[in-house]
Amino acid sequence: MILLLMWLSVFGYLGLQIFTLVTWKGKWHKATVLSAVLMGIILIQTIVGFIQQSNLWPIFLLFLAPPAFIYQLILIRVKLTKEREKTDNE
Repeated sequence: MILLLMWLSVFGYLGLQIFTLVTWKGKWHKATVLSAVLMGIILIQTIVGFIQQSNLWPIFLLFLAPPAFIYQLILIRVKLTKEREKTDNE
């Protein structure tokens, strides 16, 4: 069950990351690029491990995708809250 949730967080993270990279601008875009760069490094390491036929090739991806997914969710929540506050003050 936990392993399934870890894999789901990988795909959830990828979906949120693509969405935020494409739609956000300015400082919010910079915040989402940060996690994209870090997870890109992990993805490269995962691919290299797979090519080398390591039996632990997905380990870093599985352990770091859930925090990256949560980071993306927090960014989205904070951005929506800031936008709502901005429209309420106008």
